[in-house]
Amino acid sequence: MTTPEPTTSAPSIAGGTIADWSMHLVPLQDEARLAALRSYEILDTPPEPAFDDITRMAMMICATPVALINLIDADRQWFKSVAGLGLGEMPFGSSICAHAVTDGKLFIVPDLRQDDRFANHPLVTDGPGMRFYAGAPLRTAEGHTLGMLCVLDRVAGQLSGAQTEALDILARQVMVLLELRRTARLTNVLLADADRLNAALHHADASKDELLGMISHELNSPLAVILGTADGLSSGLIEGEQECREAYAEIATSSRRLRRVVRNMLALAQQSVESEDVEMQPLLLQHSLDAAIAEHRHLHPGSDVVLRLAKDLPVVCGEPTYLDQVVTNLLSNAAKYGATGRPITISADSRGTRVLVCVSNEGPVLEAENLERLFEPFHRELTNLPHTPGVGLGLSVCRRLAEAQGGRIWAVAREGGGLEVNFTLAAVETPSDEA
Repeated sequence: MTTPEPTTSAPSIAGGTIADWSMHLVPLQDEARLAALRSYEILDTPPEPAFDDITRMAMMICATPVALINLIDADRQWFKSVAGLGLGEMPFGSSICAHAVTDGKLFIVPDLRQDDRFANHPLVTDGPGMRFYAGAPLRTAEGHTLGMLCVLDRVAGQLSGAQTEALDILARQVMVLLELRRTARLTNVLLADADRLNAALHHADASKDELLGMISHELNSPLAVILGTADGLSSGLIEGEQECREAYAEIATSSRRLRRVVRNMLALAQQSVESEDVEMQPLLLQHSLDAAIAEHRHLHPGSDVVLRLAKDLPVVCGEPTYLDQVVTNLLSNAAKYGATGRPITISADSRGTRVLVCVSNEGPVLEAENLERLFEPFHRELTNLPHTPGVGLGLSVCRRLAEAQGGRIWAVAREGGGLEVNFTLAAVETPSDEA
């Protein structure tokens, strides 16, 4: 640093106080500049040797006792690297660098005491007693000035042409470090995302194989019964009225099971079943429930179903096939996971403009926080029953079809074990009696 030549005084601000000139730093609040600064995620990070090397180099080249890498946030100046000064940050209003940032160019003050903007600054009047300041801007490729690489001295002075050029070069190297640091961080994020994606793909592949195996089992089992029974009938191995009746019943039961699996898969394959696309019609709930119970008893002869309907249930509004599929799925689910020999209960009662239907069974204790997962496709909560038939589609299909009819569906864990699945249907409005 050289002895300063006489210079023309910078424009004064009345009174020369920090409050007077800090009001001129409004451009620092620019949202684009602050967004650029925060995109580097550098604020409040610990010291790093690469940045500290640059401040030490700036001190040696400029022959000053203090050098800083200073970043200007919305309401403070924060030092990424400090050499020769025991500070980590300063308030926004006490920043010489903040004033320099508004200019966006190399900023040199040969004698801070003689500059009305800084004569009363704490760095000048208090302990540090600074007299000289020079700062090179830290500018992004988009033209945003994030802060300054600056040097300070306790005596007035000036930089040579080579020193100012070197300070500007070092400031550009700070930006290179910031860009490298951001690129490395983004690369790590991408690698982490790639690892997660890879793990998800492996999981999806394993789930696909498991799903295909379960579906194959669900389709092959009833098909084997149908084909075996049909072969017996056609070959004469099954004969006699009673045996033929039983054989036909086997075919009918297996066909119903096969049809239910296919219907579930088709319902799930429809990415959106919108209620406005469904042809709703008035339905007598008891008739629909009776039909579903009758089909259930064909498939599960040992399953006992108790029907409890409130008196004077209104006519409901629904889609017959969807309603049947919801009830048969819930009954099948209750039979598979419910306690052996214990009845399944279907109840229904009015709830204002809605009718609430509840399918309840006793069985294993379920954790309340896992109830919502029961409605996820292919989810099977009761892993302690690995040989229970099914692929975990029933409840997810029920949710889709219940919502398509303008209702909702949810599960509640029973005290002592078991499950209640509730769904709602709209009641058909009836005209009020005229007086």
